[in-house]
Amino acid sequence: MSAEKLRPQTERTAYFDWLRVAAALAVMMIHVCAQHWYDTDVNGAAWRSFDVIDSLASCAVPIFVMISGALFLNREIPLSKLLSKYCLRMLAAYFFWSLIYALFEAKSPAAALALTLRGRYHMWFLPMIIGLYLCVPLFRALTEEEGRVRYFLLLAGIFAFLIPWLFNLSKDFAPPRIGRLVGDAYSFVNKMKLQFVLGYTAFFLGGWYLDRLSLSRKQRGWIYVLGLLGWACTIFLNAASARKTGRANTKYVENFAPAMLAEAVAVFTWFKYHISGEKGSAFAARLARYSFGAYLVHILVLDRLDEWLGLNTLRFHPFLSVPAVWAAVAVLSFGISAILHQIPLVKKYLV
Repeated sequence: MSAEKLRPQTERTAYFDWLRVAAALAVMMIHVCAQHWYDTDVNGAAWRSFDVIDSLASCAVPIFVMISGALFLNREIPLSKLLSKYCLRMLAAYFFWSLIYALFEAKSPAAALALTLRGRYHMWFLPMIIGLYLCVPLFRALTEEEGRVRYFLLLAGIFAFLIPWLFNLSKDFAPPRIGRLVGDAYSFVNKMKLQFVLGYTAFFLGGWYLDRLSLSRKQRGWIYVLGLLGWACTIFLNAASARKTGRANTKYVENFAPAMLAEAVAVFTWFKYHISGEKGSAFAARLARYSFGAYLVHILVLDRLDEWLGLNTLRFHPFLSVPAVWAAVAVLSFGISAILHQIPLVKKYLV
């Protein structure tokens, strides 16, 4: 996987659209599983079902960021356009939809204002992506030399993914003496203040790099194996940690767990090499356009299905209820987004 194997920059390809739709559907699956993640017995069949499904879907946000990196860093975008088009749209969508969610929850104008500023739990993605957009001109300087990107990704892999993961493992499973030693080492690493290689920048640059990287069939096979191992590892660590403490947590499905990285790279690679050509591309492009609006509205749909119809993941066995709730949320969310796209100003700024 040397620099010579990087293909030239190309225009947007069909697999990005299918990948964006798949990531949007996976985010919905994450939040469906999370509906009763914390209030279900971690030793029961219901929680085990959530664990298996959520561990597969939880690479969705990294994939979203990787798509953005591949698209934004493969073309020249003036800073004025980044600010006036992309950042402005994210800001407008954030405050509009946060207000909509606040109106369903707030008991007073002051509470509505606070909730609007805070945003519903899934709205965090928008400020994060704004931050990445602001840095695109700086990232492009890195991409002028692939060796710099590889070095950046190596540092990020060590300091953003591997070391925090090992620290979590030591806290949960190592003998106390080993755990304290690892904690001291982690404290030393934190004093290095390597924020430059931490955060979602690794996924943003990684998406650009993976999009341009040419992989052999054997290399792809190893990536898929690692992705499956990442899924299995996440299932096991989620369950082991939850049973040890008696309560569920999300530390092993966090976006910066190495297993999540392995899953995200495997899924991205599979779509890149197996989704090609013009077949279904117009349909995928239409769904991809609706995916942002579907993301914004899907929590509202999920909440109303539960509140108004009693449709939730504990209505019947989760291996049946999770797909049922997810399908309902997905169809309604994409449908609402499609309707909102018929309103020009809403289409431009809010979905």
